[in-house]
Amino acid sequence: MARTPVENKTPSTSRSGYSARGDKLKPLPPPATLPDYKDVKGLQRYLDDRGKIIPAARSGLSARQQRRIAREIKRARHLALLPFTQTLH
Repeated sequence: MARTPVENKTPSTSRSGYSARGDKLKPLPPPATLPDYKDVKGLQRYLDDRGKIIPAARSGLSARQQRRIAREIKRARHLALLPFTQTLH
């Protein structure tokens, strides 16, 4: 029995071109200008509203940049510059 050919469609994108995972963040600066643990405003860009680190697929970071951002966020959390979880109102 012959198989019918399957079209090459990627399940993660629709016709409009937007990702099923959500929009990516804006393009990043060069790696030398990524925020360090003292730059709380810069690090909050990589946290969601619940305080979780945004995955690299959504933030558009490379693996090396994602590891660096995660390390800096964890340092800032340890020094109480960033919260571990969301703030309750």
